[in-house]
Amino acid sequence: MDNTNELLTQIRVIIREEVKKIVKEEVRQVVKEEVRQVVKEEVDKLRVELKQVIEEKVTELREEVKKLNEKMYTMEQRLKEEICATEQRLTQRIDSVEEKFDKKTDNIQKDIRHIKLKLDAVYEKVAEHEEYKGKNEVRYDKLNRDVNDLKIFVRENEDDDNLKGE
Repeated sequence: MDNTNELLTQIRVIIREEVKKIVKEEVRQVVKEEVRQVVKEEVDKLRVELKQVIEEKVTELREEVKKLNEKMYTMEQRLKEEICATEQRLTQRIDSVEEKFDKKTDNIQKDIRHIKLKLDAVYEKVAEHEEYKGKNEVRYDKLNRDVNDLKIFVRENEDDDNLKGE
């Protein structure tokens, strides 16, 4: 009996150890599964939170981009207005300068025509003078006076034109 008792004790010990191993393995499996489940739940929660955070950041960035686009558009409009105003001022200045230039050119052309007419008159007087030169001295003196009068007349007109030009 001793032997049987001993054998029974050994069997009990072996069974206990095997049961412990099995229980331990089962517990390990259960714990492992629970840990997996907990980790999975936590990962899912974190994914949802991360997704929300990312969506918030993306929304914020979109709003910032919209604001920057609006600022850029406003600045672009302001620059266009300034460019248009500058172009208009420059166009007005150019037109003003062209107008003054045209007036001065017209005045110069009038002066040139006037001078040509005076020169033609002088040439006519000189031609007449050449005709009179041979005939008598009285006519020569008259022609001389006419030329001198014409010179005075030309100088007076030049003085008047210079005063107008200034």
